[in-house]
Parts: sequence; C-alpha cells; structure tokens
Amino acid sequence: MVVLICSALIVEQRAADAQNNGRLARPKLSRSADTNDWEAYYDYAVSIIEKHPNDADAALVWATHLDPTRAEPLFARWTAFWLKDISRFKDWLEDHVRPGDSAAVHGADTLLTRAMHRNPFVARTLILYAFDRLPGRWGADLGTRGMIAYSRLDYAEAADNFGRLIRKDPERYVMWRAYRALAFVGAANYDSARVEMTALAATVRPGRSTVVIVVRITGNDRIQHRSARDGAGTDGTSA
Repeated sequence: MVVLICSALIVEQRAADAQNNGRLARPKLSRSADTNDWEAYYDYAVSIIEKHPNDADAALVWATHLDPTRAEPLFARWTAFWLKDISRFKDWLEDHVRPGDSAAVHGADTLLTRAMHRNPFVARTLILYAFDRLPGRWGADLGTRGMIAYSRLDYAEAADNFGRLIRKDPERYVMWRAYRALAFVGAANYDSARVEMTALAATVRPGRSTVVIVVRITGNDRIQHRSARDGAGTDGTSA
C-alpha cells in the first residue's frame, strides 16, 4: 500500500512538473553557461535560493526537465518551498500545518519523497538556510554542531560530532546514524557510510522499505532540529 501511494504521488507530481515547465519562462543564465545542462540551472538556483526562492524554484524545474533522474533539484525545490514562508516551515516542524497550507505542504513533501527515491544520500546542506531563519539561536549541542559542520562541507568534523552523540546513547540517537552516513558519503568514505546504515537498518522493523526508512529518518530529524533551535539541544548537553 505504501509503495502504491508513493508511486501515485510521484506520477501526479511529474505531471504537475510538466505543466509548470510549459508555463515557466526559461531562466536566463550567463553566456558561458550550457543551457542544455541541468547543473547550469541548478548552480544558478543555489546561488539565489536564499534571497530569491521563487526564481530559484523556476530554475530548478528546468533542471529537473533536463535530467529527471537527479535528486538535487528536487531537494532544492523542497528547500525553496520552505524559504518562501518561514512561518509555514516552523508550523510544519511542530506538526501544526495550517488547513489552508495542507495541499501545498503535501506537494512539497512529494518533492522530498521523489528526491529520496533517486538518491537517499542527496546533500542536505541547503535546508540549513531555512533553519537559520527560525527564531532563536543555534544550539551548542553535538547534533547541531555536526549539522553546522556538515553545511560547511567539513565532513570529518560532522562525522565526529555525530559519532560522539551516538556513543552517548546508541539507542536514543540511532537516527543520527543517517546523518553520520551522509557525512561519510560527502567525504567519499563509503565503507563507513555502509556501517552506519547497516546499524540503522538493524533497528527498523522487518518488511519496511528503504523509502519508508528515509521518511522515518526525515520525520525524526524535524523534531531533533526543532529542539536544537529552541535551545534545548538535541542531546540535552553541550559537550
């Protein structure tokens, strides 16, 4: 049932993307850019996404049109969606989606699901822009420090912080193994990433698909990050 629902959502979103592509004007890139390369539109979108998420979203639609197999534009569109309305992002983190936003949030979550189908290890760095706009300050706990290091592409520091957090309580912080695996993938340390994901998969009930595992990870991360921004910290300690 879960697979059928996910497949239906993906088909629905692909049709919507095709319609959007017909309506959206192709963004103008620099003269040196290859307008037949998805990365040209993706790189342009990343350069403006923090301040101009609507324009970035248009470029990302074209990136997906040029190469539908890539996860990066889909994850970036999910990020752009939240950057358009940070109060809506805050509500989503707290599981308080406003009734009028439910259809739009559903569409955004479909983008995330599609990205995870294509590459469960797609970089998560862009979403830090949205977290940075939330009220409050960044915590000093290991989880938050690891995420900040990850956003700076300091994968060794990120993996070290995540590892220290997991060792405090392997059962309680097991979901952080997913982010430690992401850090290892970023550093091209695939054997260590495999170890983390194997340990994580061992905690999931038999019969669950990879996609469901990823969605479960994402849901847990929402709660963990919210705690970090509220000042409580992801592990209740700063060391």
